[in-house]
Amino acid sequence: MKNLYHKHVTHLSASQRALNLPAAQHALNPPATPRALGIIAAGLGLAFAVAGVTIWKHFRKSDTHFVKTSAGLARIHTIEDEQGNPVRVLEQNGAYESATYLDKNYPVPVFAYQQAFDHVFEATLFDNGFTNNQVLMIGGGGYAWPKHVLNTKPDLYLDVVELDQSVTDIAKKWFYLDQLLEELPHAVDKLGLITADGRNYLKTTHKQYAAIINDTFSGKDPVLSLATIEAMRLAKLRLVPGGIYATNVVSQDEGEDITFLRHVVTTLDEVFNQVVIIPCEDADFGLEDNYLVIATDAECPFTHTMPYDDDFLSSILCDDDLL
Repeated sequence: MKNLYHKHVTHLSASQRALNLPAAQHALNPPATPRALGIIAAGLGLAFAVAGVTIWKHFRKSDTHFVKTSAGLARIHTIEDEQGNPVRVLEQNGAYESATYLDKNYPVPVFAYQQAFDHVFEATLFDNGFTNNQVLMIGGGGYAWPKHVLNTKPDLYLDVVELDQSVTDIAKKWFYLDQLLEELPHAVDKLGLITADGRNYLKTTHKQYAAIINDTFSGKDPVLSLATIEAMRLAKLRLVPGGIYATNVVSQDEGEDITFLRHVVTTLDEVFNQVVIIPCEDADFGLEDNYLVIATDAECPFTHTMPYDDDFLSSILCDDDLL
């Protein structure tokens, strides 16, 4: 999920300043710590210009489509990036939920945080091939990461749980999901398309996964029912021992407010032994910062992680908080 606006940052972002992190750690791995925060400051959104950032102004109005979804009217349209590459975006409720290139690179994720989901494969669980080669993604959107995984990891089996069938239909028609399945016949049997509520699926399935990826939003807002400690415990039940849980978290107020990130990290810390966040700037996209938070009971040497201490932790999210 991407917000529509972008602030180009050539120094530490507001959220990084809040963590009191040195700029050099953007590029370097810190020493191993019991607890590491891997912040993927992925830029979100495909638009605008502030002080030296070029506005993406080449909108292709002839390639605009509107589709009714359970979350409202979705707009599919194509813009050009700063290099002139056409990028088709899926926009809902003021946020870009997915994007795709329109050439042979269509399986390559456009957004940095989607590319960063590949950090789950750094886990020791995957060192000797796929002992358990089942991965679950909750939140399909334009199926950017699923297309990438099916294209690059032919031995992997991937289930994608998407709440809205109309969103999956959009991915098939306008985001090359059908084309990928035609070009990669093996992928037809490797991809499970499940139309369901993510929390309910975790509650009812009996499958075990090596990794679970949570990329669920309703417009700009996170799906809170998947962020509580009860939901995290459900997710852990669906993981093999040492399995990986990863979730995409977005800041608020132009990166100034990382309250929800602190809640998510604190909640995961109650359920898993290791919680990390990994830095990845995306200078082309986003006013808000994205954070990929990864949790596991295994000791995994994830790269590009940033340290945090107990002062960063906040309160645990519970189902009762949603009432």
